[in-house]
Amino acid sequence: MAHAYEALRRKQRAEEAREPSSAPQARPGVEQILAMQRGAGNQATVAALGGKQAGLNPEEQTDVNLGGATAGEAIGDMARPVGSFFGDALGGMAGLLGGNSINATTKIGPKFGDNGHFDWGIEWVTSGKSGWIVQEIVNEFRGEDKDGKALPSGITPQYWEAWPVDDKGKATPVDGRGNDDWIRSNRGAKTKGHWSMKGAVYWTDENPTKQGFKEGAVRNAGDLLATTTAPTGLGVARDHRYAQGTWDSTVEKPYHTGSAR
Repeated sequence: MAHAYEALRRKQRAEEAREPSSAPQARPGVEQILAMQRGAGNQATVAALGGKQAGLNPEEQTDVNLGGATAGEAIGDMARPVGSFFGDALGGMAGLLGGNSINATTKIGPKFGDNGHFDWGIEWVTSGKSGWIVQEIVNEFRGEDKDGKALPSGITPQYWEAWPVDDKGKATPVDGRGNDDWIRSNRGAKTKGHWSMKGAVYWTDENPTKQGFKEGAVRNAGDLLATTTAPTGLGVARDHRYAQGTWDSTVEKPYHTGSAR
């Protein structure tokens, strides 16, 4: 499918040659963008679109449905991992300079189950000692039953959670699943929708309780120290995580597909 990407770029260059530089340029359609992504890859597509085209905004074009996800969701799911890649590169450089790198090692999953169920357990690996790992979580959710009635999300849209790290570099609490669980519940038969989770991971030497973190303060964070108020002084994120899924249990062959990194 790489020819779709090349054909679009030739068309754009031809239009630019015919029109004055001040003339507005036509924006590629959803189908063209997705064809480019399949043929040329995420990074090349975002680069070709300048990375800032409104067509890459998940909040736009929400009326078009593509395999269970709206066009905005599908394009957003394509673009976010590209941004995470560059964020990880910057975080890695910060880790080298500051000596406090952080990585997530998968222990369970990621598993895409029935009716939107998702399960991914990770363990933190860090070169930092005697400090804290803080993870910012941003959640999005859209779901409905077979009659089109919206499903309650029960998910906190944005929050921060923290793990203490001892003088040997071990984060706690930890068990057989690791330190952190990303789980999306089974929404039941005859439902459909789309969800996404985005995590930015930071290192701090300051006890998060000084910035209002409390145990059990955010339901989705369990017993971890957590807050819904943005903390200050976290600096550059040392790692980025992302997962998304689209499910439909209202069709003859139910499915739940997605990605995680």
